[in-house]
Amino acid sequence: MVHVRVFLPLMLSSFLAVNAFAAPTSLGSDQQTTLEVKRLYDRWIRAFEKKDLAALMSCYDTNVVFSMQGQPDTDLAGIRRGFEADFKSRGQGATWLPHTERIYADGALVVAIARWEYLDKSPAGKVEVQYRIRSVDILTPTADGLKIVHTVNYPLDPGS
Repeated sequence: MVHVRVFLPLMLSSFLAVNAFAAPTSLGSDQQTTLEVKRLYDRWIRAFEKKDLAALMSCYDTNVVFSMQGQPDTDLAGIRRGFEADFKSRGQGATWLPHTERIYADGALVVAIARWEYLDKSPAGKVEVQYRIRSVDILTPTADGLKIVHTVNYPLDPGS
């Protein structure tokens, strides 16, 4: 955990320094940035619910890094393989519910911190929260809206 507390601020400051010289699409106001994050998350959720792999992958930058506590980092191809396997094994009706807690924006960098709940039917047929994660998503604006550049995730429930 100490490594995450040291590494994440260092990574973010490095990203800001590198991107300070880029000519990004500006997001403008905090309210606009918040709406753009909501649009991205809504697009991601709709694609997940429909098992639309192409739409889901369009939410990610081609150079994305996906980090999940306890697992090796993966790239866009690894994310795709994970969703392909998930879509084959999961029935209809599963969804994710994001609770965005903080959004930071500075030019080419947006950081969204959220708690996500995975909802699916229990064995009794009732829709329930199956597990929860915390995410720190590093996003960048593009002509097509925000894209996920790096996502750092960890489970909130013991044993998840």
